[in-house]
Amino acid sequence: SEIELFEVGVRKEGETEWKLHEVTVKVESNETDADDATNTTNEYHAELQLKDLEPATKYEATVASKNKFGLSSHGDLFSFATKAADPTPAPEHETPVKQSSVSTSSSTSLNSFGTFCLIFCLSLRL
Repeated sequence: SEIELFEVGVRKEGETEWKLHEVTVKVESNETDADDATNTTNEYHAELQLKDLEPATKYEATVASKNKFGLSSHGDLFSFATKAADPTPAPEHETPVKQSSVSTSSSTSLNSFGTFCLIFCLSLRL
């Protein structure tokens, strides 16, 4: 049975609650003749952009597929992490810092670090 969609679960590492996303699939079929038998291979492609992720954070994702018989079990965990946010530059009018002191700054702005793209491809030979 053809896959209708992927269900993607995403959570921060160590949390118990999953945020679920339904992702539409694109199907590509290829037929080949081998030893007087016709083999069909279906490739299912999907893409999900995760937005508003926190910088410097580890996440876990898992995928299940759905067809006319229902939703499969979720598969193995896939781990990924977002980059740290760029430090905020100091304003130009600040007094220079003495060599013996330490100055640090950080930003909670996600900039481009808050988006992650997951691409899925599943091949089934019928």
